[in-house]
Amino acid sequence: MDEPSLQDELARLSVGVENTYQLGPTKRFPVVTVNHILKDVLTN
Repeated sequence: MDEPSLQDELARLSVGVENTYQLGPTKRFPVVTVNHILKDVLTN
């Protein structure tokens, strides 16, 4: 009987994966909120 080849082993061990990166932010950066926080922190 033939022994499993390297290709057979790799096919058996491979795991299906998906890319997990995102191309852009899911929502806009809250500029106004950050400005209010900065003003509050820097003036007190």
